[in-house]
Amino acid sequence: MKKTMLLAGALVLAIGLSGCGASSNGVKTKSKEQHMIHDSATQDMRKADELSAKIARIQGVDKATVLVNNHEAVVGLDVKSGPQSALVAQEAQQAAERALPGHRIHVTTDRNLHTRIQQIHGQMKPLDGHPVRNFSEDVAAIIRDVGRTATAPFR
Repeated sequence: MKKTMLLAGALVLAIGLSGCGASSNGVKTKSKEQHMIHDSATQDMRKADELSAKIARIQGVDKATVLVNNHEAVVGLDVKSGPQSALVAQEAQQAAERALPGHRIHVTTDRNLHTRIQQIHGQMKPLDGHPVRNFSEDVAAIIRDVGRTATAPFR
């Protein structure tokens, strides 16, 4: 009886200690969910960088910065001012839609919004999984502001 109780106690202790999230060298390990978030964010950053390079090659674009978060993409453009700027933005929109099918694309040529997009993009470069939650909130705020900027002339 004592052997059974001792064995059961040791088993409970072993199971309890193995679930603490620490590896054998004492370093905390990431949960499966943390790995999935990190992998998704890394993949989104790769898509954003590839699309930024593609859009930057469009004639009339001085600089392009892209943020991708889940199925949303925000494209910030510095375009040469003039009557062609709307056409350049439209061409960037079409390029983004081709590159990211199934994503909602938001394009802005507003310098202030593009500066914010660049700042957020810069914060994500050393991607270690920690700023992902704030990143999602920042992208949502920019999308909201892009919509407000687009509808401002009609108010």
